[in-house]
Amino acid sequence: MRKLLIYNWTHIDDKQGGGVNLYVRNIIQELISQGEYDIYYLNAGRTYTKKGSSQIIEVDTPFGQKLQAFEIINSPFIAPVRQNGKNINYYLTDKSVASLFDDFIIDHGISVIHFNNIEGLPLEVLRIKQRLPGIKVIYSAHNYFTLCSRTNLWQDGELKEGHNCNKKDYTECDNCYRQSIYSATILSRVYPPLKHLDKLSRYTHVHSDPILFRRFHKETVSVINSQVDVVLAVSDRMRELLINGGISSGLIRTSYIGTRVADKQLSYCRTDSTDIFRVAYMGYMQKEKGFYFFLNALEHMDINIAKNIEIHIIARYKTNSNKNEISRINELKKKFYNVILINGYTRDNQEKLLENINLGVIPVLWEDSLPQVAIEQMAYGVPILTSDLGGAWELHRNEHFVYSAGDYDDFEHKLKDIYYNRELLNDFWTHAMRLVDMQEHIRELRGYYEQ
Repeated sequence: MRKLLIYNWTHIDDKQGGGVNLYVRNIIQELISQGEYDIYYLNAGRTYTKKGSSQIIEVDTPFGQKLQAFEIINSPFIAPVRQNGKNINYYLTDKSVASLFDDFIIDHGISVIHFNNIEGLPLEVLRIKQRLPGIKVIYSAHNYFTLCSRTNLWQDGELKEGHNCNKKDYTECDNCYRQSIYSATILSRVYPPLKHLDKLSRYTHVHSDPILFRRFHKETVSVINSQVDVVLAVSDRMRELLINGGISSGLIRTSYIGTRVADKQLSYCRTDSTDIFRVAYMGYMQKEKGFYFFLNALEHMDINIAKNIEIHIIARYKTNSNKNEISRINELKKKFYNVILINGYTRDNQEKLLENINLGVIPVLWEDSLPQVAIEQMAYGVPILTSDLGGAWELHRNEHFVYSAGDYDDFEHKLKDIYYNRELLNDFWTHAMRLVDMQEHIRELRGYYEQ
């Protein structure tokens, strides 16, 4: 039986690992059920100890003995990289972790490696085919880490408003997250707890200059092109941007992620409510996700249509730190039929929260590769109005449900068009993509593992 290693930066049972961690758990569960591979899991860049030297330890998993899971502790390259995006010197220069990694691969007889990112690993690890040429290497690109040390090609830092980064001038990278204090993040992870920062100076010292950022981009692209058997981009738009950034076009395939909610795909509107029109934003209170654009758009919306719309904002918040957002949302209640604020969602209550929603909104301002929340809303019978950035619009490819990102007038125009022409909601499904279920996705992955 072939032995497969799946890599992701965080712990396999980390509920805060985001959409990638959910995806990884899903493919592991499906692979275990099919029983065709011995499956190993590895993460790195998450845990630090007083000892300071890198080592690989075995860890518990929610899959019991069906999955062997390991962790590289004290990796010199901290993950997630967005919390340490400017400290890339160790990523470019460290070779000690690659030696550990190679020994691990040899000792366990692993023949296929599926990287779901390389955050937490120095770049030298990815050169493994130079040292072990028989290894099959698959890289799933869930974000833009190969092009951007912050993963998302989005710059805000000291800027009042963020924007998508064109990477023509690497001095821009030095302005991104300039004020971040990486040391606090690392200290919070150390076990046993450390009292003095100087013991972690090797991890928290920031190296920041345009030459390093240029090297990060050029060397990562070069290694991907020469050392990886196939790159899987989760949307056509992501594939296009990776190619524009230097990844070989012949290396990249579009591979829409498999998801368990695909089994529930309705392909019709779950609600036919015609009295009060219910619109939902589900996601994070972040600029690049379009949350503040959405609030601004609601504040400027024509009151003649607003009075007949009920807004559902389903986003995690904290009463103290999100006072301004809560105040703005409460103020909207004077204008709209109703505004409901719900403090986040789980996989268990998501379907219930969406049962009366006429239209979901995915107002991203960045090139969001393929938002899981867009897939989930469609699966539960909710048409989605998307910006033209990223891959969400590929799920329906319907011009009536796409607006120009960041354009308030176009957003309101498209929303009004849908509001006054409700037949568009039913027409949405004639264009919508059939979502990829886990069995279909695993068949595709096996083709890459075995070719």
